[in-house]
Amino acid sequence: MDNNIIKLYKSKKDINKIGETFKKSPGQIISILMKHNIITKRSAANGYKEYTNSEEYLDKVSKAQEQEKLNPKKISLLSLQKEIQLLNERLTNIEKKAT
Repeated sequence: MDNNIIKLYKSKKDINKIGETFKKSPGQIISILMKHNIITKRSAANGYKEYTNSEEYLDKVSKAQEQEKLNPKKISLLSLQKEIQLLNERLTNIEKKAT
């Protein structure tokens, strides 16, 4: 299937039309194109601007933002303190070796 998607993309079809053809989201089409190094950035895909203005995309972004509000990523103070301690120890070792 990936080869067929790539062929259509190279024939100047945009990600939205290809997605409709294969019953996949434009985001999935972009992922396939990136996996095969056809594009290097998501925003470089033909039809990306139209996709980001679509209701499907805006709903997806809105849902992701809602999830972020409900489940914000927490960084524990303890883990940050341990990381700082390790970095300080490494710095001390480097300074000792330099003298």
